[in-house]
Amino acid sequence: MPPANECAKARAVTELEQAQLDLVHAQLVYYLLSLPFISNRDIPVALDISPRSWRLIKARGEGPALFEIEGRMYARTKDLLAYVEQRAALGYAGARPAPKNAPAQGSLAVAQSAQGA
Repeated sequence: MPPANECAKARAVTELEQAQLDLVHAQLVYYLLSLPFISNRDIPVALDISPRSWRLIKARGEGPALFEIEGRMYARTKDLLAYVEQRAALGYAGARPAPKNAPAQGSLAVAQSAQGA
């Protein structure tokens, strides 16, 4: 068994690597949500959900309107953000409401603040 200080170092490296990955993801989300349109393929990345979850949302007839350009599906970014805001306002089964004056968190909040939302 490695000494405790080596385990702590390994954990610190892992935490640093995770922080770097989180930063890269936040930058990608910021970029995607700064575009006027977002591809159907990129929506799960921007929302930090699985592609399967996005397919289920669409199958239920929820989410922003999609349109096709040269065989690819897109949504207006402002419509996607409006959908997210609507879901946040309504809540959903199993969700806990956010405290009224809680600061926004997560990569989506970072991107929304960049858009002035």
